[in-house]
Amino acid sequence: MSHLHWPLAGLTVSAGPLLLRSPVLAECHALADEAAHEPHDPTVPFLAGPADDAARRGRRTLQHLWGEWALFQPQRWSLTLAVLVDGVLAGLHNTRARGFPRRGTVQHGLWIVPSWRGRGIGTLAHAAALHLAFDGLGAHRAFLDTAADNHASLTIAAKLGYEQCGAAVTSLAPGNIRMLRLTADQWRARPRSRAPRIGGLEECLPLFGAPPPADPPPTAADPSVRRGRPAPPSSPPAAPGP
Repeated sequence: MSHLHWPLAGLTVSAGPLLLRSPVLAECHALADEAAHEPHDPTVPFLAGPADDAARRGRRTLQHLWGEWALFQPQRWSLTLAVLVDGVLAGLHNTRARGFPRRGTVQHGLWIVPSWRGRGIGTLAHAAALHLAFDGLGAHRAFLDTAADNHASLTIAAKLGYEQCGAAVTSLAPGNIRMLRLTADQWRARPRSRAPRIGGLEECLPLFGAPPPADPPPTAADPSVRRGRPAPPSSPPAAPGP
């Protein structure tokens, strides 16, 4: 299928059995079914309504997923990707930003369906999304807001190097939100195994307001570069024959 007019539909991040990509229609409905029975969570947009019943929460999930693409602009965007493990739907990961071309900051959110919790999938998915943000989009800082009693989310954040940078006070959960921050330098300084693979990103960069990919810098082992200038030939060229 061609994604010429909407390349975000072809964006993927993969790491072993894990895959992040845009959810298809059937997956959106399956996620709405799962979300309908979840408790109120002020840090998850489609779970943030404290008075929602199951039907309203399910509809809010669908509206959240479908509405993101309609409002996607370089100055303000929100990208929610399905989390799949060996092709099985396991949750959602969200990355969003305001003024990304100028600020270079992103906000993250993660929701894993109950049957996949406690298996390390949240950490893998969030690490893959950080790779997309820092190494793919060139973000400078990532933020994560989580409830103070959300021990699973706090554990993921600690594993990935986040540091607390404040607390949020909201009408939905006064004084109950921890604000966490991770910089690109902190991310790159951490030991990592093989990096995830990003597919279809270059076509998406204008939609994110991100710069085009730069050529990799030359290395000291590159014989064609010496102090910024091409290296001279090892021997003069042979004279032309008679």
